[in-house]
Amino acid sequence: MSATRIGLLMSAGLASVGAFSGSAWAQSVPPGQTGSNERPAPTDAASDPVVVLDTVVVTARRREERLEDVPASLSYFDSQYIEDLGVESGKDLTRITPGLYVIDNGSGFNDEFLIRGEGAARQNNAETGSGLYRNGVFVPGGNAGGRNFVPVDFFDVGSVTVLRGPQGSFFGRNALGGAVNIVSQRPKEQFEGSLDVEYGTNENLSGEAILNVPVSDRLQFRIGALAVEQSEGFYTSAITGEVLDQEQSSAFRAQMAWQPSADVSVNLMLERADEFGPNVIAFSQILPENDPPVNPPGSPSGYSVGRFEKPIDTASFFDRSTETNILEVSWDLGGITLQSTTSQRTRDARTQSEVDAFGNNKTARLVPTVSLGSERFERRTQDLRLLSNEGGAIDWLVGFEYNKVDSDFGTVRFADAIQNNAFEGSGDVPSVLPSACTVAPTCTLAQIQTVARNAYRAEDSGIDDTSYAAYAALSWRVRNDLQASFDVRFNQDDKNFALDNVFRLDNPATAPNEQLTRSVTASETFSSWTPSASINWQWADNHYLFGRIATGARAGGFNNDLGEPGDGVSDIAIPLVYDEEFVIGYEAGVRGRVGRGLRYNFNVYRNDKQGVLVNYSVFAGTAVTNTIRNVGVLASSGDSVQFGVDGELTARFNFAGGVLSPRLGFSWADGEYEGGSIFSNAQSNPATTLTTISIDGRRLQRLRVWTSAASLIWRFPLGGDFDLVSTASWRGEYGGFEDPQNNNEMDDVSLFDASIGVQSQKWRLVLSGKNITDVSYFNISPGSLAFNAQENQPATWRIALGYRF
Repeated sequence: MSATRIGLLMSAGLASVGAFSGSAWAQSVPPGQTGSNERPAPTDAASDPVVVLDTVVVTARRREERLEDVPASLSYFDSQYIEDLGVESGKDLTRITPGLYVIDNGSGFNDEFLIRGEGAARQNNAETGSGLYRNGVFVPGGNAGGRNFVPVDFFDVGSVTVLRGPQGSFFGRNALGGAVNIVSQRPKEQFEGSLDVEYGTNENLSGEAILNVPVSDRLQFRIGALAVEQSEGFYTSAITGEVLDQEQSSAFRAQMAWQPSADVSVNLMLERADEFGPNVIAFSQILPENDPPVNPPGSPSGYSVGRFEKPIDTASFFDRSTETNILEVSWDLGGITLQSTTSQRTRDARTQSEVDAFGNNKTARLVPTVSLGSERFERRTQDLRLLSNEGGAIDWLVGFEYNKVDSDFGTVRFADAIQNNAFEGSGDVPSVLPSACTVAPTCTLAQIQTVARNAYRAEDSGIDDTSYAAYAALSWRVRNDLQASFDVRFNQDDKNFALDNVFRLDNPATAPNEQLTRSVTASETFSSWTPSASINWQWADNHYLFGRIATGARAGGFNNDLGEPGDGVSDIAIPLVYDEEFVIGYEAGVRGRVGRGLRYNFNVYRNDKQGVLVNYSVFAGTAVTNTIRNVGVLASSGDSVQFGVDGELTARFNFAGGVLSPRLGFSWADGEYEGGSIFSNAQSNPATTLTTISIDGRRLQRLRVWTSAASLIWRFPLGGDFDLVSTASWRGEYGGFEDPQNNNEMDDVSLFDASIGVQSQKWRLVLSGKNITDVSYFNISPGSLAFNAQENQPATWRIALGYRF
């Protein structure tokens, strides 16, 4: 019997036993419930001279408590704020959160969160460096499209909490820099629903529908669906004229909240999302320094120097289906509560990419070459925890977590002379000279055929990861104004890895078989203890001071691209296994309220990390076999130290006849490697130029110096139940380097978004824009003129109409 079925039976058993454990029924909050989806009442500033900030309740430590009582740096956003600011993706969330930013790959398919710079080192099979959670369940993982939240995670949101700093106990999996927890809106006890349609740039049409149905005061259902269709785009093929960034997506969610007794609450969520969109190839470009193109006008391939036109004649896309099922049960046993969370997250992903357009030599660009990829990923989890009920001087929690990952990932790259995007073996080797060679006679048919045979590379890899964790926490109210907390987690990952490679197609005209094969299997166990301790002191009414020492760990893993066999580079510079990272964080902060309309928090921190993971790339292959290519590597290299400051101000007050809600956040960070080195070589002769380069004292890669996030929401009463609602937000990111050598400086970012509309309890009409000043910058800066770069998305606009009932 699978672990998921066992977990479901356990949770269902808890629910059924609990159904008969209480003699009377009373309302209780579903597990993890926070926030509200209700629209604010129409503004009446004249009758409400004092505007009061709401009390915020969070579950940052796996129990409900006031934000001020949590000894950590965090940002909290309720559903109304998420809607007002138009947050619909991970990129949107970074625009309103200090210290949170994303490695942007254009489409969002393989974007990755960084919190306080942690998680900058990334690779296929690698664990994320930030904990990403849905309803308290860890959701990322795998290779193809599994590094980030998917769009449906931001659909019908109840709240979003961003925790900064190591979270090794409560959100213990890989939360080196922090954790993000998105809580979906739960079923409610009142009948309600909504319909929303939007139309925007690039013929983007979307619609959402939500219906909440209370069958009784014990049973409620909430269902929702969304669909997006984008028929135009910014990026086109210079060869075919086709749009490269069309998109389609749809999703459906069903939830049930059931309270069989006064002591038991159950929440079941079933969800599926399907997406089709552009992959990274649509956004890649070669810089103008490569101009003029190596091929003459009229050639079928060559370098593109434009931002929006690409020399692509093969459709390059991703196709992803994600299913998420979560069952939560909470049973009040009197002095303690037993909670169970069972989840399953599966993802089926498929990619197709043109390769030849961005080949690193002119002959490679003349041979039509395609890469196909696919992955089946599944994560199953079971979390059981006992926690004390409030009321005493000591609150405690103990828990156990089981986490199982299975991933089957395959890619195949091949010359595609037939141009049918399907591997045909020897039939994919060109039999006639490409027209570009006849226009500019610089190649022979024999050369072209050799390139085509050597282009073939097939890879099948699998990950089997079984993880067990036990955790405990204790909070002691030493005095009414002083609380001390202690928590610890033990985590063990048993990882199994298998890799099968096939290189090159055999040339039947020669006696030796040029085809090579490689099979690798490996097993590693990674374990860690991550204790933490903190104090929270209320030094004055509504003012708090906290101190915290926390730890976090990210499990090691395996590089799944091991380069080219026997090239004199791969066996030296590309390790099969990289070790785990471990961080100790020291943090102090102040938070509180000034009056009734201003909330603040400011924090200083230092992180000491052992076994730092770094990214670098080397050229693998040989000129003799015409197989030289660039391979990305993840490796452990020395230690690091990082320190910084971050903070937020949130306010609400009367202004110009309405209510103004400003929010300002910032972060500053510095950090460097202590010891460590990486490999580097030249494309001209990879083996003889291979060398090691010290990174000791260099700034940590992808660590921004400054990030800032500011927003304004102004509500002005128009009369007759309607408000004018206007928003503006600004995001800034400054400084930092893409690489551990500090050769490649990251572009600065300054983005402005805005919206204006009218809103009532039932209707909403809004015009909004993102990147309204249409600034451009490189979100992936070019480390070398031979490689691809990417720029950000231009300005987009949309109009939205919504109805609530």
